[in-house]
Amino acid sequence: MKYLIKDPLYRGYDYSMFLHNGFKLIKTQYKTFPDGEIYIRFLDSLDPSGDYYILLRGYPNQNSSILFGEFLVSTLIEKGASNINIIMPYFPYARQDKEFMPGEIVSARILEKIFYNLGANRIFTIDVHNSNAFLGITKSKFINLSSLPLWERYLRMLCDTYKKNLFLIAPDKGRIKFVETLAKRISVEFTYFIKKRDLNVGNIILHEPAEPEIYERAIKMTKCIVIIDDIIATGGTLASLASKIRNEGFKGQIIVGGTHGLFLNDAVDRLYYSGVNQIVTTDTVENPFISEILKTAPIFLSYIL
Repeated sequence: MKYLIKDPLYRGYDYSMFLHNGFKLIKTQYKTFPDGEIYIRFLDSLDPSGDYYILLRGYPNQNSSILFGEFLVSTLIEKGASNINIIMPYFPYARQDKEFMPGEIVSARILEKIFYNLGANRIFTIDVHNSNAFLGITKSKFINLSSLPLWERYLRMLCDTYKKNLFLIAPDKGRIKFVETLAKRISVEFTYFIKKRDLNVGNIILHEPAEPEIYERAIKMTKCIVIIDDIIATGGTLASLASKIRNEGFKGQIIVGGTHGLFLNDAVDRLYYSGVNQIVTTDTVENPFISEILKTAPIFLSYIL
């Protein structure tokens, strides 16, 4: 029997498909004491022979969510469970995936190890920032799934709307393969931008098209430009790109998409002010721009079932 335990703070995520596919929801009681410490109690009996899947919210309040997951894994081990899996659609701390400057702590790898050391068998996530950060001895245990099938379906809908007059942009080198694959599947053109940051302050110091001729043709001929990133945090990268596109005379629709929509501070205002017409994301993080087409439960279930 497969059991689902949901982080009580994880709102906005549609987990109903798990229940429709035979998972039994284990109910928990959760509260926070005045000093900030948390209390958890299982309200249903536990089956030691069952397969447990813990659905955790990676943002916001990621530290509380991580602690909730740690408590659950440890308790399930104590109760005799042997197959415990973490589903974290947005995996926090993943952007610190290597030592960029001497002395930095690589948090991505550490968080992964914490769950394994407690007894978790596998971790499932989607579009993690850099999957190579997790491909050590635990390669078969860290399952990074791709949202690509969801975006393909979404873009095919846009192709129908704009009669194939669509152009895709990868905002940096890290997203080239993903966007190129999408472009090939739906038979449209794409290009990518080269981005460099100041590592000390994080500001973008260079953001230019890698293929100027293709980019300039798109500005003149295309009705809709779609920019797809993995994470929309402050919106700075996408706003910089949208502003450039508008300043160079593009009059059509600009749609920005992200797997994980964090929208920190004034990110939404920044995007709209830069000339973006529409924002769209998956449901890994609760936000106002989730598309029904981009709900991620089917991706996880296609691997688990």
